[in-house]
Amino acid sequence: MESDLLEGLFEPAADVITKDVDNVMMVVNAHDGNCYELNETGRLVWKALANGEAAGSTVGALAAGGVAEDRVRADVAGLVGELVKAKLLRRRGCRVSA
Repeated sequence: MESDLLEGLFEPAADVITKDVDNVMMVVNAHDGNCYELNETGRLVWKALANGEAAGSTVGALAAGGVAEDRVRADVAGLVGELVKAKLLRRRGCRVSA
């Protein structure tokens, strides 16, 4: 499951609005009105996904800060899983009709 979340391609859901503010990313699900704040790490992962990269592409840069790579991989996979669960991300190319 972890490798699927790190290597899969995801994109912001159609009804998601983002605003980059300093080193955080505000993410709003316009469908349900829920608002989320991603810290600098989450922002980096979100931007990579929005640019068509796999989340795993961020692991090296994040691990360079001194955190063990296994820990970073688990944390990034967990973040992607939570963003999918919150319906902020979807698999690239998947279209869901309401």
